[in-house]
Amino acid sequence: MPHSVIDETSLLAFCERHALPTTLLGTTLFGRGIHAIDLPGPADAPPIVITSGSHATEPAGIIAALEVAASLRVERRVVILPIRDPLGWEGYASYLSLAAGRQITLAPTTDLTALLVELGTVLYQEDGLTIAQVGEIAFLSKPPVTGGRGPMDIWKHLHGVLDADPGVVRTLQNRRLVLPENLPDVDGCGVYDHAFTAWVTAEGGVGNFNRLFSLPDPPTEVRVLADLVRELRPELVIDMHESQGGKFSIFAHPDLRPGATEVYFGATGAVYAAGHELEALVDLIPIIGADHAAKFVDRGGGVLTGLNEFPGQGWQFTHLCAELGAVTVTTETGRWQPLASRVEQQVLAARGAIFAYLHAVGAQRA
Repeated sequence: MPHSVIDETSLLAFCERHALPTTLLGTTLFGRGIHAIDLPGPADAPPIVITSGSHATEPAGIIAALEVAASLRVERRVVILPIRDPLGWEGYASYLSLAAGRQITLAPTTDLTALLVELGTVLYQEDGLTIAQVGEIAFLSKPPVTGGRGPMDIWKHLHGVLDADPGVVRTLQNRRLVLPENLPDVDGCGVYDHAFTAWVTAEGGVGNFNRLFSLPDPPTEVRVLADLVRELRPELVIDMHESQGGKFSIFAHPDLRPGATEVYFGATGAVYAAGHELEALVDLIPIIGADHAAKFVDRGGGVLTGLNEFPGQGWQFTHLCAELGAVTVTTETGRWQPLASRVEQQVLAARGAIFAYLHAVGAQRA
């Protein structure tokens, strides 16, 4: 399921083609703009916010957010930030090319470790994990494995390194890290098609663009979204993600605000009614482990509540939205399904959540 939007230029072309008004929220490294689509609505009602692409290695959310932007028609202002990490969405080779100052071409069989050693300064190299500084950015490599978790396998490895070696923490503090996609057997992904951007905090935590929201000086990609929701004060936020497995679920803040239950089950109910399977917490234990799964409560019907936060990473986006009073739906499609199915689930969940919100929370306001 290829999509025409592969970078900032094609995103703006897509928006022009569909007559979608856009706003430039900010500019990140190498002059890449971060854009929001702003669908107009009544000025006297809180807007709805939809975001995707904090992890650019999760394409279903980005494609779905653009499909929703092009087709949604409701009596409410809707602000959509479809690509939260524009550099990651352009791909690992583009990221590396910009940092190196020359064109880099990568094939699935490219020896990335050797290339990083050639291009940059090696900061760490052990047990298959290589970290090299190219320009001002740290790039990581680790050979992909069939059936693996892609960048999350590298993330886990990196956590172990930082826990064991304070010297590496000092080297990587407040530094942007770029991880390869490493998902060659996932529809819509590849080894280097997209890149996963991480960030090592001063405390040594490995955050990403769905974390870091309580840091005083986060990366631009986090800051512009935090500024946006603080300004808009939305009552409903939908954040699109992908995970392991072959089913659909949502994660939500444990504080069940008025109307939250209707919104949560509106999202999962729409997906289930279309014939898709819903995930239970027990399905996740073999993937994330029992200790991690213990952070969540299974409310049934594909709804899991809890905060997926770890020391040193700062607040996740859901946490900030809850502090601002929003009901937040974090959608998760299992990436072992075809891309078209994952996109369909994201679109159904967004529409289901919006319908439930307008008939529950929105009606209560009226």
